[in-house]
Amino acid sequence: MNKKVSLKDIAAQLGVSTALVSYVLNNKERKGRVGDEMARKIRQLAISLNYQPNFIAKSLQSGKTNTIGVVVADISNPFFSSIARIIEDEAMKQDYVVVFGSSDENAEKSMRLIDVFINRGVDAFIIAPSENTEKQIKRLQKQQIPVVLIDRYFPDIKSDYVVINNFQAAYNAADHLIKGGRDRIAMLAYDTKMEHMQERIRGYKAALEDNGITFDESWLARVSYQDLGSHVSSAIKGMIKPKLQVNGFFFATNSLAVESLKLLTSSGVCIPDDLAVVSFDESDAFDLFYSPVSYVSQSLYDIGKGAIDLALSRIKGESHRLQRLIIEARLVVRESSSGKESKKGSFGYDLEFLSRFDDPVLLESGKNRIIVSPKYQAKVFTSTSGGNSGRSYGWVNYKAFGAPLHAHMNAYGGENRLWLGPDGGKYSLFFQPGDRMEFSNWHAPAPFDTEPWEVTFKSHITVGMAKNMELLNYAGTLLKLRLLRTIQLLEQEEIRSLLNLPAGEMPEIVGYRTENTITNTGDLAWTESTGAPCIWILDMFNPSEETVIVVPLKKGRSSAQAVTSDYFGPIPSDRLRQQGNVLFLKADGRSRGKLGVRGAMTLPVAGSYDYKNQVLTIVMFDVDPGAKYLNQEWDTAKPVFSGDAVNAYNDGPLDDGQQMGPFFELESVSPAAFLNAGASLSHQHSVFHISGDEPSLDVIAGKVLGVSLKKIKASFIK
Repeated sequence: MNKKVSLKDIAAQLGVSTALVSYVLNNKERKGRVGDEMARKIRQLAISLNYQPNFIAKSLQSGKTNTIGVVVADISNPFFSSIARIIEDEAMKQDYVVVFGSSDENAEKSMRLIDVFINRGVDAFIIAPSENTEKQIKRLQKQQIPVVLIDRYFPDIKSDYVVINNFQAAYNAADHLIKGGRDRIAMLAYDTKMEHMQERIRGYKAALEDNGITFDESWLARVSYQDLGSHVSSAIKGMIKPKLQVNGFFFATNSLAVESLKLLTSSGVCIPDDLAVVSFDESDAFDLFYSPVSYVSQSLYDIGKGAIDLALSRIKGESHRLQRLIIEARLVVRESSSGKESKKGSFGYDLEFLSRFDDPVLLESGKNRIIVSPKYQAKVFTSTSGGNSGRSYGWVNYKAFGAPLHAHMNAYGGENRLWLGPDGGKYSLFFQPGDRMEFSNWHAPAPFDTEPWEVTFKSHITVGMAKNMELLNYAGTLLKLRLLRTIQLLEQEEIRSLLNLPAGEMPEIVGYRTENTITNTGDLAWTESTGAPCIWILDMFNPSEETVIVVPLKKGRSSAQAVTSDYFGPIPSDRLRQQGNVLFLKADGRSRGKLGVRGAMTLPVAGSYDYKNQVLTIVMFDVDPGAKYLNQEWDTAKPVFSGDAVNAYNDGPLDDGQQMGPFFELESVSPAAFLNAGASLSHQHSVFHISGDEPSLDVIAGKVLGVSLKKIKASFIK
């Protein structure tokens, strides 16, 4: 047997002290004043002799073993095995080793594992606690051994933990089944007093109550972890025989779902036709099921990374406060919970479609909902005031999804997106320096065309996103910047205040506000010589043959030089009208035309009215009449600061007959962002859709747009 190489052996061969060798191999040669050449020789010899550190001796010296004990319910369960692997990988990055054990939801086995790990001298524990293990956690705390709980926790024990928002996740799952038309929804849960399971049950019940469904005790079945198969069989049979008593099922764990689906299938229950199902957490088995299973997705990485970070923080003495990390889950909707197929044009249809390509953020308050996509340009794809069955107000370019990336721009649609301008001119962001300003050279920059944004915070009505960018403008300046974008679904009273609506019953309204901020993160000030960007907000909506765009102008000024209407050639007079201080543009998606109004003439509002469907749309935005707005035309000879603060666009066929839409757009633009290093500029843009009877809508149109519905409807009637 070969003798293990020691520090003493290396020292003897080089004729130096063992202390000097120890300094080098522990990366402390500077402290021991060891020369670079000697340090190099020591490391080379250690490698050639296959030297392995004596961790026992090292732990005796430091008081630490650099090991962490992890106890989970069942390491064979994909949920726990995946988290364990993340913990192991993250620990390895910090030179820690992880040892694992499964408690099998048994308090006695959990105690034996903890004792073994204590005897091995682990520096900390990460535990998914079983029922009746409170004393074990308190014992570790009394021994001052750091412990972090994952997946579950004990409300009466002050401890660090990382858990999912179980209540909200279960609520969302049950609410989804209800929104799909299911009104008799059962739940299968483990028979345990553990808080995570109780929170899931409470969330399920709350969703029923909030949707006006009276809970029936027979719908909730609790089964034991031990002898799982027979208990699940008994519970399921009680709900399907002699006939199916429920039409929706929520399983509190993936293991319960897998066992139940076997029995349901063998019993002839057809999913989702007879029974819609959702599981808490996913399983590889779900992909093999004939109807792919909807599930609550937990961020395993966030759980594992959060747990190891908290444990290491405790080991190193960096934290003395309780750390409680609650992570939001998301619902992944698949075929097993689909209701009746959503009608095209409805919000539910667009939500289902977008969920096939994205993990969108759904903001909702009652029936008011908006879909936000950090992946696709941080945009609001669409909104509704009527729940999933309500009208979808945003235009979605369905054919763009799943297609190869386009060389010029990727037009996925969406009723509110953030771009940066200018499009053309001396400071253009869409043309490389020196290129001719023609379509073959025009490209939307990837940072705001194809690259995803980071979500910085999220609640049920608000989401914040951020994006760092480096953009080269036509003047040859590299602009380093950070964009922040906050989107908030507005509550009804705030909408009433913003639109100055009278007290009393309100029509059906959905509204949201976007706050968009650009910060110069470079060392160079943005000036008239370097060029500057501007914030550009574009709203794409569904047209109809009876929709009219309304752009009010400031009174008392001539619009002759302030309105541009020939971006794509002159707009015919039967499609663009000006009556007094109001511009009217047909928005039927049949003829391409764009108009713009300079900042000095722009009011902070524009809108449209679809008198076929009785929908009034209003956009409100920031305007600074004294600021410099950038000309975005593809012409460097035009005056730089002759740009628009508001634009309106009606889509139509190109000369070759091809057409992206149909859709129409309302756009607002910020002033040029001439910013010193570190300075910021913000631009606010809000969108409202109002539907109802014409007398109610007429009052709002008059107050906000300064024009009656009668005048809007009559603008193109001969």
